[in-house]
Amino acid sequence: MCLISIIVPVYNVEEYIEKCISSLLQQTNKNFEIIIVDDQSPDQSINLASKLLSTQNAIAYQIITSEKNGGLSAARNLGISKSNGKFLLFVDSDDWIEINTVQKLVEATSTKDSEMFFFRVRQVYGDSDRVDILKSIEPATIHGKKALSLLFKGKYPAHICKILIDKKLFSDIKFPEGKIYEDVLTLPYLLYKTNNVTFIDDILYNYYQRSGSITKSYNPKLEEVIDQLSLMDHHFSEILSSKLLTQFKRYTYLTYHVIICHTIYYSVDFEKSKAVLLKIKKALSLTTLLKITVTQPSKAIADLILLKTFSKLFYKKYKFIR
Repeated sequence: MCLISIIVPVYNVEEYIEKCISSLLQQTNKNFEIIIVDDQSPDQSINLASKLLSTQNAIAYQIITSEKNGGLSAARNLGISKSNGKFLLFVDSDDWIEINTVQKLVEATSTKDSEMFFFRVRQVYGDSDRVDILKSIEPATIHGKKALSLLFKGKYPAHICKILIDKKLFSDIKFPEGKIYEDVLTLPYLLYKTNNVTFIDDILYNYYQRSGSITKSYNPKLEEVIDQLSLMDHHFSEILSSKLLTQFKRYTYLTYHVIICHTIYYSVDFEKSKAVLLKIKKALSLTTLLKITVTQPSKAIADLILLKTFSKLFYKKYKFIR
């Protein structure tokens, strides 16, 4: 059995897929398998990937086709079900990994008894020469609950692609199919189940921010994220300590704020936007907002307090921004 399964969901990325697949085939350590999940891609993405993979026999691979276009979460879940590795690495098909990524992860798993290994990420922008190194934690091995607390505090972003994950953690956890913000909605469940988490200082992944990506346009599925966050809130409210619960509320509330920002800047329907804001307002607790302000004040939390207490003033501010 291979140590690592690299799962690559593919949909409409013919412009980027060759760079992604090439970065996998160039790995210095070949102790892994590649699982390509064709999410009913209408372009030449799969043909290009298949052509590259078929020219070599050093690395095992599978090309699996979804019965229908189910989105990123469904493709990931299908890839997990077909994987043979002890650990899983998720790579988006317009991104690429460093030539030593697998080697570094193999070394980490041989020296640290952890179920999750976080590494650093380089963010590359498609419409400029700008490059950012996303923030991370100093190298260390810590308990899963501590890592969960750091996530809730905003010490590192909720990006599944920056983590090597023990497959057994997915025994009763799945990515939410048909939803967006799947990483935000899934990572807390994984961390809560985890005993040990290791943070690696190496930059092993390149995240390509395409111009015109989903993050830069309004998506009606944002409203469904509110419902998913409410479900997650109900789940964790029953099992987290009081201190960790306040941190969790901050995590969900800041996600609400992101949804508000997307709604404000990208929705063309004011009444629809107002309905989304009202839905978020109902989900907010003023007491919790004030608790968060004491420990970690921020402009985002101040905006949410304004929405909760003086909605009309918030709407006036919203109209001015538009």
